[in-house]
Amino acid sequence: MKIADIPRAAEIHTFARRKAYLGIVSNANLFAESTVLKRMESFEQALRQNDKEVYVYDDGIVKGILSVGLYAENDKPKILILRKIYVEPAMQGQGIGSMLMDYCETLAKKQDCARIHLTVLEQNAVARTFYEKAGFITDGLARISRSLGVLVLDYIKEI
Repeated sequence: MKIADIPRAAEIHTFARRKAYLGIVSNANLFAESTVLKRMESFEQALRQNDKEVYVYDDGIVKGILSVGLYAENDKPKILILRKIYVEPAMQGQGIGSMLMDYCETLAKKQDCARIHLTVLEQNAVARTFYEKAGFITDGLARISRSLGVLVLDYIKEI
């Protein structure tokens, strides 16, 4: 992601997140705590500090975002953490999410990761179906997200 992509990426993140989480996460979180302006600040900080890898799907207009991180311990295989994957709500269903997921897998392979890990809201059936079609599996154990106060599941995909 480049600086010029930040406003569009922030819109996508904010509005796709609202669409996906409405009725699951509190309205205060979706509409007061999570705004385009706050997301822009977060993306700008991430780019300045270079602490997150954020990618965009852009075919003339930014239509989706992908955010990943690397988890590594000295004696264990590396894991790519999928932090965010969102597609512009008006452009969902066009294969953009699948292309971003394919790129995520490419990144994992380039970094010699043994697996990809992500966390998904237990009630987000659309996302769970998407991840399962992409080959991710869960252990089925739910835990409460500290930041959202809802049940989440861990999903992994072996590379």
